[in-house]
Parts: sequence; C-alpha cells; structure tokens
Amino acid sequence: MEQLKLVQRVRPILGLSKTDLAIISSLSYDQKLLVSEIASQTHRSKRHICDRLSLLLEKGLLERELHILHNKRVAYRYSLSSTDRITERLREHLLQALSDLDTV
Repeated sequence: MEQLKLVQRVRPILGLSKTDLAIISSLSYDQKLLVSEIASQTHRSKRHICDRLSLLLEKGLLERELHILHNKRVAYRYSLSSTDRITERLREHLLQALSDLDTV
C-alpha cells in the first residue's frame, strides 16, 4: 500500500497513465499476479496490459518472476518493487531529466 501512495504522488513525474495506476493498484492488494489476472481486475485487454507491464518494468516499478502453470506452461507473475527501489528509480529519473536540461 505504501508503494501505491508513493506512485500516485509521483505519477506526473514518471508519466504514468490511468492503466498504469490501475495495474499498480491491483498489485498493491495482491502480492503477485499473472497478466490474465491483472487484465481481469483492471478490465483491460491482455495485450494492452502486456505493453504497460513492459513499460513499468523498464521504469523499475515492477518485478517479475517465472511461474509454471498447472498445464506446464511458463508465465510471469508480477509484483510491485519495494518502496526503496521505486524511490531510487525516481531519483535516477529526476537526475537524468536535470542532466538533459543542462545539455540544452
């Protein structure tokens, strides 16, 4: 829950969409979810969720781990990064933005 509050506060800085917040909100209540579970909870398509998950992973807000399904297929389970990790990524993002301003 702490991560959700932090992400909501920095949403404009990180350029997060409503879908991103819906994903993060779903993950704040459940520890680890499959793409299909996130899609179901957020009422969005799996394809759209996959695209947003990739972006959130890149930003360091999420983590994923391999999971073997009951039918022996492989899938990822997603979870929120720790508050410390999110804060560190935010710091990196802000420093990069400031550095970009210096080069203008």
